Amino acid sequence: MPYKDPEARKDYLRKKRSDPEWNQKRKEYFRQYYVEHVRQFRGYSKKYRQRTAKDPERIAAQRRAYKKYYYAKVSKTPEYNKHMREYGKRNRTQIRDRVLDAYGAKCACCGESIRQFLSVDHIHGSGTKHMRKRGVVGVCRDIIKEGFPKDKYRILCMNCNWARSVYGVCPHGDSNKFERDLLH
Repeated sequence: MPYKDPEARKDYLRKKRSDPEWNQKRKEYFRQYYVEHVRQFRGYSKKYRQRTAKDPERIAAQRRAYKKYYYAKVSKTPEYNKHMREYGKRNRTQIRDRVLDAYGAKCACCGESIRQFLSVDHIHGSGTKHMRKRGVVGVCRDIIKEGFPKDKYRILCMNCNWARSVYGVCPHGDSNKFERDLLH
């Protein structure tokens, strides 16, 4: 161990983890380690499944006890709460950005590219129902699971998405129809 002082060790690891070359070597090492020990890992999984199959109530009780202990001790601290808020925000942003990048990160109607103004549009409707059921991040996760289908979703800015949901058509797409529907 290069450092006996815990703080110095954390600094050392923080610097190492920020190095892309070191991270690549680390990933390759763990990948190779897994390949060499795959039977051992599968054995652990098999043992766990066998144990839970024999006595599922006992395992469930252990999980509940651990959660109760964990939430009582750890989740009450302000540092942990702050860490989890930051982690959640970062994770949600990454998921949303992944979907935006897959669809071109600009409005399909007017070309707006400021990410804060962009939203996912369900081409065939039912977006409100889907959003209420799963939430914004849940919808993005569903899109990722489905493999970014171009026939079901697209990216629109909030103005185009709102006009499409209220008036049925966006003013950028067919302005004549929009004015006809709006005036009559």
